Amino acid sequence: MAVRSKEPQLSYEDLKNKVAFQEEKIEHQDNFINQLQHAIAQLNRHRFGRRSESFVNPLQALLPFMKEDQDEFKQSEQSITIEKHIRKKKNKKNKQLPTRTIIIPVDDKDKQCACGQQKTVIRYEVSQRINYLPAVYEILEEKREVVACPHQCENSIQTAVAPKRLLPNTAVTEEFLAHLIIAKCDDRQPLYHLEKKFKSRFGLIISRQNMARWMIACANPLMPIFNLLKDHIIDHTIASMDTTTLQVLDEPNRNPCTKSYVYCFRG
Repeated sequence: MAVRSKEPQLSYEDLKNKVAFQEEKIEHQDNFINQLQHAIAQLNRHRFGRRSESFVNPLQALLPFMKEDQDEFKQSEQSITIEKHIRKKKNKKNKQLPTRTIIIPVDDKDKQCACGQQKTVIRYEVSQRINYLPAVYEILEEKREVVACPHQCENSIQTAVAPKRLLPNTAVTEEFLAHLIIAKCDDRQPLYHLEKKFKSRFGLIISRQNMARWMIACANPLMPIFNLLKDHIIDHTIASMDTTTLQVLDEPNRNPCTKSYVYCFRG
């Protein structure tokens, strides 16, 4: 028959010392946790925040707590040299834009000199201002010539060949389609916003369904340009891609709740 040994009873003083030791240990661990949280915040600032020339590496704050012996830490501590940051000069010049020159003449009364001679232009005082031309929406009426023989010969009627169009069966031009694609994809304008703007500002009744159908129909004829752009980006030294989820309704053989993706390339 095995006899279980009893644990020795601790005295009041031993229990008091043990509790004091545990409290001191907990306080030390709390201080260490606070130091770690502060170091993590500094690391996040170092990684994602703005940097300055006098910024100190936050990893140095962790080193005293990772080494038990302070003497060994002082011997192994190395100074970190941060290279001087050279600020780039901001280029205040605007992008090269088309320039339209307007000459402002001197009044005729000021062109007559006191000696009686006519003054001539010797130079110009030049000043440049950025101008904005609002969008112009208009109807392009195409008239194709139909010719025929005045003697009414058989099969003499000939109609001019219609120019090639990106979407032949639509009542909009390629310029309008380009404006629609840029407004939707680059300017991030929803189609219902464009529908309201066309109607309220210009009196154009163009439904968002038609605009969406035109954008989808442009995919096939513009595929060669897309392939050239993709090959050009792949040839870059650095290229990246970002995906964005998108909900697509009435997609063949797919549930409307299924996630679809839009891929953005850049190089």
